[in-house]
Amino acid sequence: MTRSQTSPLRSALAEVLAGQPELGASLDLLWRQAERGFPGASREHWLDACRELTRAGLGSACLIAYLRQSPSCAAQLGPQAAVALGRAAIRVGGLAGPAAAEALLGAAGKAARLLGEAAAFADWLGVIERLAGLAPDVIGVLLDHTETVLGHLGVRGLESWAVSGIRAAGGDAHKRRLFFALIDPAARSWLGRGVDDLHFN
Repeated sequence: MTRSQTSPLRSALAEVLAGQPELGASLDLLWRQAERGFPGASREHWLDACRELTRAGLGSACLIAYLRQSPSCAAQLGPQAAVALGRAAIRVGGLAGPAAAEALLGAAGKAARLLGEAAAFADWLGVIERLAGLAPDVIGVLLDHTETVLGHLGVRGLESWAVSGIRAAGGDAHKRRLFFALIDPAARSWLGRGVDDLHFN
């Protein structure tokens, strides 16, 4: 047998993907990426996150997104950040649905590049989770604009800006969506001021 056929990590990944036939052809690539990105004990933590995503019932798209995003996240910010991403996706999915979880996973690479530090990335994950509890219907829209919002406000301003937008909409879902899609002029205006000039009621 070749090394790939006998690798415990490859075998564990094959078990995770047993119900995902569309990923079978990617097994060897995923295995090599995981070996590079998750050394030592972090490898089992990452596998646990993969298993938890599978059990969470968020669909194969979320698992595929995590398998694709987590190695690059680990390379940029460390394996703990990548494991935290998987678990945050499960919580966001529970609050706002599978599409929001997939959007979080899709935006993670952009956030990691912009923030550049594991602690800031963890703070960002926490903000997205809290906002998913407050306004689950706009999480996907917000995450579509990750680069713009984080680029202007950083994590510190993101939560204040978002919570103020939720309050300003006054329970009107359409107004809320316009705000987070950056169509509402107030949303763009507040972004333009930057984090130091945010003074919301």
